[in-house]
Amino acid sequence: MNTPKQTNRLSVQVVAVAGGIQFIKPMLVPRSQTVGWCANASGVYSLHPQLQGAKLGIWGKLTKPNTVVEEGDRIEIYTPATSKQKSKKMSEK
Repeated sequence: MNTPKQTNRLSVQVVAVAGGIQFIKPMLVPRSQTVGWCANASGVYSLHPQLQGAKLGIWGKLTKPNTVVEEGDRIEIYTPATSKQKSKKMSEK
């Protein structure tokens, strides 16, 4: 049975890959929090400052930082592609 405190929180996960290292942080967050808030609260930007300003998504779909999260959301921080990665993708086409 959920207590009132539990029903005011959502279970989400913040994930990123930076420098070949996976960042995965399960979190309980207050309802009506945003994707941007969750990314900041996860601590990922302290560990990987190069991700500041990176695009955000939920379950593989780009979203805006002010999007309100829902129960079970997987918030993804997309690593900016380097010019080397971009040229590799272009050569594969």
